[in-house]
Amino acid sequence: MTAAITSADIIFINGRFTTLDRQNPVAQAVAIAGGRFVADR
Repeated sequence: MTAAITSADIIFINGRFTTLDRQNPVAQAVAIAGGRFVADR
């Protein structure tokens, strides 16, 4: 997922998150803004 992010409400790191993206099915960190996932890594 790519997006221009100015700020996030919360960032979770050091986890194992299922993204449902076939190219990148697992992320170690996610950012959430306005109740939506705005970035993963």
